[in-house]
Amino acid sequence: MKGDAVKELAERLREPKQLGDIIVSPPNWTAHHVNELKKFEPHAPGGPKAAPLKVATLGAIRDYLKANRDGLKLETLLVHVETPHRVTIGSALRNPARDRELYLTAEATDMVADFLGKWTSAELFNIGLQTRFVNAEQLGALLTAVSSVKIEQSAEAIDNGLTQTLEARQGAVLKSHVSLPNPVTLTPFRTFRDIMQPSSPFILRANAEEGKLPQLALFEADGGTWKLTAIERIKDWLTIELKDLNVAVLA
Repeated sequence: MKGDAVKELAERLREPKQLGDIIVSPPNWTAHHVNELKKFEPHAPGGPKAAPLKVATLGAIRDYLKANRDGLKLETLLVHVETPHRVTIGSALRNPARDRELYLTAEATDMVADFLGKWTSAELFNIGLQTRFVNAEQLGALLTAVSSVKIEQSAEAIDNGLTQTLEARQGAVLKSHVSLPNPVTLTPFRTFRDIMQPSSPFILRANAEEGKLPQLALFEADGGTWKLTAIERIKDWLTIELKDLNVAVLA
């Protein structure tokens, strides 16, 4: 083929082509309807994908797979425990794109994500302990210590007729001496409620300014080891609940 012919063919390939009522335009070959001028996005190389279902419990994963209303090939599925807060159900690799389709995502609520490591008042700290943590023995000891914090403003005068002494006290004090181990082991609600929440050590600190009640904060002291425990418990739960379905569980 001569050079001019090749050039002419290349030019023609750059031009939009009409196929019935559809005009296909290079270079990404997007399609436009002739009458409505409506643009249709091309499908992904692996084919169209449905939006994954979103749930909040491990039980929903079990129920979805056991019901299998979408007619999935269960033996090809992969249940992936990505984090203590997220589990997904995905397909096998799809050709030719070599990608995976997600059918379902489960995400747990971490009740202490915005609580740990932040200074807060004793009152809000007390509420946080009771609403974000599993009730346990050491939690009770910590609540006792927090409830013992008060503000003291008083004055004492001593007058013996010759000299007069005035002593003023102002600041944050403990109403009683409370013995509390530090670090303290607590059990927050921070992964799926279907499993036993992992416990871990925390450091309790107080930060007080003169004349003001101290602010309190808890800091993680296990280097994130609790996450490995949570992931393993999630995997164990799913493995037991799905043992009859021949579904792979990866953690």
